Amino acid sequence: MRVRTLLLFLLLLLCLPAPALAESETRSCKVLAVMSYHDGYPWQDEIRKGMERILHSRCRITFFNLDTKHYPEQGEQRAAEAYALFSSMRPDGVLAADDPAQELFVVPYLREKTSVPVFFCGVNANAEKYGYPASNVTGILERYHGKETMAFLKQIMPKVQSFVYLSRGNDMTAAEIISEIRKDAPNYALRAHGFYNPATIEEAADLLRAARPTTDVLYLEHLEGITDRSGRILSHREAYTFLLDVWGNKPTVCANEYSVKAGCLLAVQKSGVEQGAIAAKMLLRALEGTPLAQIPIVRNQTGVKILNVQAMTKLGITVPLPVFREIKLVRTDGN
Repeated sequence: MRVRTLLLFLLLLLCLPAPALAESETRSCKVLAVMSYHDGYPWQDEIRKGMERILHSRCRITFFNLDTKHYPEQGEQRAAEAYALFSSMRPDGVLAADDPAQELFVVPYLREKTSVPVFFCGVNANAEKYGYPASNVTGILERYHGKETMAFLKQIMPKVQSFVYLSRGNDMTAAEIISEIRKDAPNYALRAHGFYNPATIEEAADLLRAARPTTDVLYLEHLEGITDRSGRILSHREAYTFLLDVWGNKPTVCANEYSVKAGCLLAVQKSGVEQGAIAAKMLLRALEGTPLAQIPIVRNQTGVKILNVQAMTKLGITVPLPVFREIKLVRTDGN
């Protein structure tokens, strides 16, 4: 009886499907994720969340921060350290987030120099700037939903006509974003009155005071790392609070939910989680055997309408009920 039971058990084992080789390999894969900024920066935290959501049960991820918002002058040194980690770690794949990681790390160290597949995300520049796609590099571009944001604003404030765009200066990514906004602005529902990239928070305030009497809307984004005249780095929330107070009782639009929670009226949000998740999915496809030539560069698609209830009340805006059904409502969170 015991022999018969053992034979039945062995027969059942033989009947079970064997796991695919690619799947078993993927679960034990090693991934190096080189991040341009620092933990605690909401955009980077979103990208990391997207990567971890896709890979947490299948790959071991090692994160390395270049920290170029706080210490841009150390970017090349940090990139060299990232390459030393890459060489010792010998990962199965690399994820590289945002523009500084491309310019400082992927292009000089990895592009066309290794067989290890590299997947970028959060890139604001044209892919051609970095020589992408390359034989070992592909990924997802980051694009603002500026046209959709202005159309959303017009939907709830039909009388607004003009805007200025402001982001911090002395920053690679901010420069790429201003270039993108300039190029797309002729398609917006509002006229552009100016594009500002001040080096300090005081310079930003002076520019807004000058623009405010003749401009309806402030389009504000990418302030992380801006300093005051003494060189002190302001937090994202601190910079927003200060400039929103300067702009006063006029609408401000942004590009991310965390900026709306800082006090902006609204955004059609681009998603860092989407960026990180799509890059991670591309990596898994490559590890499962798909050639990189069959994984084309894509751009973000997800856009979520977000409205700050307190800012709406402050501006005396009444939103039609059908519009409310399409919107994610948030409040200034005080963080």
